[in-house]
Amino acid sequence: MTMAKVDPYLNEDAGTMSPYEHGECFVLDDGMEADLDLGNYERFLERPLTKASAITSGQIYRAVFDKERRGDYLGKTVQMLPHVTDEICERIKALTRHQDTIAVVELGGTVGDIESDIFYAALRKLHYSEGRDAFCHVHVSVLMETAGGELKTKPTQQSVQELNKRGIMPDMLCLRLPKGINDISKSLKAKLGEACGYPTIFVSPTCSSVYAVPGIFDSQNVLDTILYPGVHEDMRRDTLGNPAPHILAPFSKIATGVRSAKMKITIVGKYLHRNAKGEAYDASDAYLSLRHALDHAAISIDSLTLPTLEWVDAEDVIDKKDYWLTRKDEPQAIILTGGFGSRAFDGFIQTALYALDKKIPILGICLGFQMMALALAHLSNMKDADTTERNPETLSPVIHIHHDSKEDDTKGGTLRRGLHLVTSVNPLMGNTIRTMKERFRHRYHLNPAFLSSFDPSVQWDGEVDDLPGVPTRLMVQGHPFFWGTQAHCELTSCPSHPSPYFVQLIKAIFNCNGIPSM
Repeated sequence: MTMAKVDPYLNEDAGTMSPYEHGECFVLDDGMEADLDLGNYERFLERPLTKASAITSGQIYRAVFDKERRGDYLGKTVQMLPHVTDEICERIKALTRHQDTIAVVELGGTVGDIESDIFYAALRKLHYSEGRDAFCHVHVSVLMETAGGELKTKPTQQSVQELNKRGIMPDMLCLRLPKGINDISKSLKAKLGEACGYPTIFVSPTCSSVYAVPGIFDSQNVLDTILYPGVHEDMRRDTLGNPAPHILAPFSKIATGVRSAKMKITIVGKYLHRNAKGEAYDASDAYLSLRHALDHAAISIDSLTLPTLEWVDAEDVIDKKDYWLTRKDEPQAIILTGGFGSRAFDGFIQTALYALDKKIPILGICLGFQMMALALAHLSNMKDADTTERNPETLSPVIHIHHDSKEDDTKGGTLRRGLHLVTSVNPLMGNTIRTMKERFRHRYHLNPAFLSSFDPSVQWDGEVDDLPGVPTRLMVQGHPFFWGTQAHCELTSCPSHPSPYFVQLIKAIFNCNGIPSM
């Protein structure tokens, strides 16, 4: 089985999109900068996907233009039908040509969006060419609730009618329900069925955890409708032949976890929004994989407890004098997140210095790792140490642009990204993490010319296959947990295999606060 996301926007990938607008950019093993939904797919499938699973209008149109320039269409007038629809169909069918027999493909956007119409035309064509037995169209719609608590079906009926106008009759109808409503009446289902062409109807209640959804769908026997009985039974077993409840166990474990203040983690970031009280929070899912990775790690240590997260805007650390010292409470642990651009750099550096002084467990990821290195450089008497991302003329470029980066103004597709082999050379860290493959997405990295200038307590580790001599991990001896990594360790975490960085961070929280794990 495999999964794919089709995004009708004209961007080739998600690499140049703002985290404020589109959430995090999820990087695949092959370096594809994809929509954050690919991260959800990998966490549920628990295996990596490839760029074939991230399809955009930009890719489709570029491929068609390239074929036209090469003369692949043999003099034909290139048109939306059949050439663009053929390109879309070929990409979707390619998903099942190898080991995968079933592809779950999500078409983003809303029926009626002008940029989506060509994809609906392609799906109609695919349904016809592949046949009903090989194609199942599931339409997802939200049931609206009035102030009086009545569920209104008219928006759903209208969206199905819009699909019908495009030649698509949904086989199944998935109804997203308002919070607090777990099911709908038989009469309401019958009404919707008659108005929408009698699709199979199932519900998706609003859950506190996305990991509860597989169990909810399984309880409604969704697979019975999609697959033949024999195939269904095969799909309900893992590679060891275990039945479905065992497959769903890692997800159910997280879904039933309870968030507790005894495990509170403070996340410092650049891409946060404000609620009505002025408090920072992750409204756009800019740190979605990070949140999941912390849950994976926490539940692997304490089977009942999930961490409570506190969000801090790095600019607040700069703007509010002595931010950390004037707080009412001291953080149990801190994470410095990734990002691009020099905005709020000093907020990260001040936070790293505070965690170092107060011996608070802290993990720096990507940009966070770089800012930790600058904080340690300042303490090692490199007073003018800086990154060339902020000061290209600095005399102490402790962080500089990596050798493969393009020096022109092109932004898209120019980062060092994807999966790389990281080799442990420091036994202090290697005994815990060892050699492993990690995903990266960055333009700047540590300058090895300055390593000898750091205090001896700063330990370096993690040489990468394509950057010999450049460490990608750091730790400080004598500190409970002062770790940083250039890699995006949150991108490879899944429920059954949590990232060791987050596991060690949460263990440090327990050790520093005398918390017994379950």
